[in-house]
Amino acid sequence: MEDQDGKIKFFLKYLPFLIVGAIIIPLPLYADLSLVSLLTKILIFGLLVMSLDLLVGFTGLPAFGHAAFFGLAAYTVAVLYKHFNITNFWVNATAGVLMSTLTSAFFGLVALRVSGVYFLLITLAMGQLVYGVVHTSIGPLGKLTGGSDGLAGVSFPEILGYTFEAESYCYLTMVVVCIASFVLNRFLKSPFGYALQGIRENEIRARSLGYNTWFYQYVAFVTGGFFAGIAGVLYIYSVSYTH
Repeated sequence: MEDQDGKIKFFLKYLPFLIVGAIIIPLPLYADLSLVSLLTKILIFGLLVMSLDLLVGFTGLPAFGHAAFFGLAAYTVAVLYKHFNITNFWVNATAGVLMSTLTSAFFGLVALRVSGVYFLLITLAMGQLVYGVVHTSIGPLGKLTGGSDGLAGVSFPEILGYTFEAESYCYLTMVVVCIASFVLNRFLKSPFGYALQGIRENEIRARSLGYNTWFYQYVAFVTGGFFAGIAGVLYIYSVSYTH
């Protein structure tokens, strides 16, 4: 009897996900192209929000410049595609995610020297710094990033000889976002993830228990940048331009 009740609770717990999946999965096959494009963007920005929630919701770090990592990944792919004629998806995607991860690793070393409202202001300033750099129209940097005009012409990727279109790219985005969601979920339900939540609730107590709170926050900061970079790579291929 208890096993049956457990199965019913398990089914009811995941029933909303099954209903949403049953609606969304076949949607690209029959929906209008604009709706398919909208669904793709919803999935991408959902991944970006999950990466931000890792910092704000689970670690207690009010990061205001998180979108910079998203944008850097997108710009990296666009620059490689337009200026260096590199069309290989794996090369561009790896470079984009690596750029966002390394930048978050550097920014984290600076921002995590302070906390509270000072951390908020520093991350905001870093985000504005990245925005100013990629939107400058002065000198060779402006030609590289396209300045305020951005870079256009990034087409859907080709993977293993198959060239994606809007519908198939939406399915690719679904798969990547589902995998990323699963990894983030496992990360947050691990001992490391529970330690992050403990630090969020009371950092002083966590430090007194022997936790290196700076290290935990730093890993969370870089991990958030990594997943934001994945979202940025997916985004540039879906809209074909930076802005």
